[in-house]
Amino acid sequence: MFLNLIIGGLAGYAVPYVEPYVKDFMEKVALKEIEIDPHEFDMLTLIALLLLAVAVLLLLGASPNAFILIFGAGVGLFAKRLYAAFAARGPKGDAS
Repeated sequence: MFLNLIIGGLAGYAVPYVEPYVKDFMEKVALKEIEIDPHEFDMLTLIALLLLAVAVLLLLGASPNAFILIFGAGVGLFAKRLYAAFAARGPKGDAS
């Protein structure tokens, strides 16, 4: 179960880095037949990475759990924003 969370988090964290490659691939291969809004590429990338994550989990002999995998992907996807929000608060008891 913990492996699902870790691999899902890695998949979510990788979305901004993998999205340009998915966009280039889709523009070369499929966009002539399929019209995709530019804002939908992040969702398409996340779905592709989650399918890859399931394949990795199966290869590792783990049982993929959809809820934990998607939760991990959400945390990974917004990790930078979550970290920035918590870091901006400062330590407890800080009077600033």
